[in-house]
Amino acid sequence: MKKLAALFVLLSTVAIWGGQRAVGAKLEADLHARRAALDERDALRRERDRLRQLEPVSAMWQELRQTGAERERLQTALAARERDLASSIARGTWTPFGQWQNRGQSSPHHAIETTLWAAANGETSSLIGLLHLPPATRVKVKATLARLSPEARIRYGSAEQLIAEFTAKTIPLGQAQLGWLRQTGPDEATACVLLNQADPQAPSSLNATYLTLQRANGAWRLVVPVAAIDRIDRELSGSPPP
Repeated sequence: MKKLAALFVLLSTVAIWGGQRAVGAKLEADLHARRAALDERDALRRERDRLRQLEPVSAMWQELRQTGAERERLQTALAARERDLASSIARGTWTPFGQWQNRGQSSPHHAIETTLWAAANGETSSLIGLLHLPPATRVKVKATLARLSPEARIRYGSAEQLIAEFTAKTIPLGQAQLGWLRQTGPDEATACVLLNQADPQAPSSLNATYLTLQRANGAWRLVVPVAAIDRIDRELSGSPPP
């Protein structure tokens, strides 16, 4: 009987020791998992702090934005320069009217060729956008319109329309080349354009036209002088040129 009791106590002790060992192993595993989680959290915090140190401050952001804006400006200027070099109207080379193109108004060179193109193709609405009328010219052309018959005033409609139609008539459908072009300021330029008739059998009609150009809101336009309105007055009245 005593041997049986001793065996029971021994088995109970072994069971308790086994249970405690299993609980200890579980606690150790939980502790290991917790430590791993804490290590991962600390690693993430260190990475966050490192990345924050790499973030540019506001002054750096401003500098980066300015650098990007300057890069875009230079790219735009380069693209405009490349388009300008591709202009059909060149120095020393005659270009027939069929090759004149609408180049826009981003440079004096472009505005000149676009004016020739618009005149050759009867694009008076485009010509209107290429003209700049100083105050003295506007006063002069308004007086010219006032002297016209009611029918003529309705036909021309505005000072710009009148000038555009006569500009289109005075440019021959022939050949053109650039005599010279000088930009006298950031928003001012002068040029000489040589024009010739297309008909090789016609008498020589070489004409040198001197232009003044002005830029406003990024677009170059041809300045219409008062003398141009005098020529229109003579043609409307049928008077011979001086």
